[in-house]
Amino acid sequence: MFKRCIIWAHRVGYPTAIDLAYAIEARTGIYTIVLNKKHSKYIPKATDFTINYGNGFDGPHHLPNFFANSIESIAICSNKLKAFNAMREAGVNIPEYTTNDLIAQEWLEKGKIVLARTKLSGNSGQGIIVLHTVTGDWAPAPLYVLYKKKRKEFRVHVFKNKVIDITEKRKKIGFKGTPNQYIRSHKLGWVFCRENIIEPIDLRCEAIKAIKSVGLLFGGVDIIWNEKENACYVLEVNSAPGLEESSLKAYTEVFAQEILK
Repeated sequence: MFKRCIIWAHRVGYPTAIDLAYAIEARTGIYTIVLNKKHSKYIPKATDFTINYGNGFDGPHHLPNFFANSIESIAICSNKLKAFNAMREAGVNIPEYTTNDLIAQEWLEKGKIVLARTKLSGNSGQGIIVLHTVTGDWAPAPLYVLYKKKRKEFRVHVFKNKVIDITEKRKKIGFKGTPNQYIRSHKLGWVFCRENIIEPIDLRCEAIKAIKSVGLLFGGVDIIWNEKENACYVLEVNSAPGLEESSLKAYTEVFAQEILK
């Protein structure tokens, strides 16, 4: 019987990890705390159940009952280039991408839109520059992604090869300004919704394949749907996804089932 649940978070004070800890403790009755590398005084015990939530830099190799996502897998999915390489090798449907400046410039010269990712580990749109022309707004970057038009964008949560929750990004009501059509983040006018979602036929399949490709057991997958092709494309995998009400409830339940086995 476990006496403590340890959530090994990727940063101090991560709100989602804290919310998850409170929810797991309420559901299981087991004391749950959030730790990371700064908690050097923590002494592991055989009765601890440890959840690695997004920590790809240091962590609980030595901790007992270490559950799910390995540090190595998290390090892959948190690096956009490594994640794309892994997904391409596994046959996941992803947009075209390159690390070659000349190829990216060629795309622009053909009238295509290119997303320059100046940060390979950025989140919520950090480090993304939308390029329309070579001369006007060129930005050197370690990764260039050919923009794929999207009618819809989803976040699909997967746990042990099963989809446990799906949300759709929609324009935020009352947002001041025009929501960014290229980068759909909360700060740029988009929110997650779960009402009246019409799922593309390949949505769940691509999400599960993406999680498997980077070696995770759970995570959130950002997926767009191209209406013309009637096809889904995976944009990225999140090993420590922010959780809304429905997704928090879903993760709490599946973790509780593991803890109470």
